[in-house]
Amino acid sequence: MSRGPPCAAGTSPASPSP
Repeated sequence: MSRGPPCAAGTSPASPSP
C-alpha cells in the first residue's frame, strides 16, 4: 500500500485510490 492513502478500511490493496 504505497500508492496514497487507502480509500476505505476493508478494501484490498490491489485497488489503489486516485
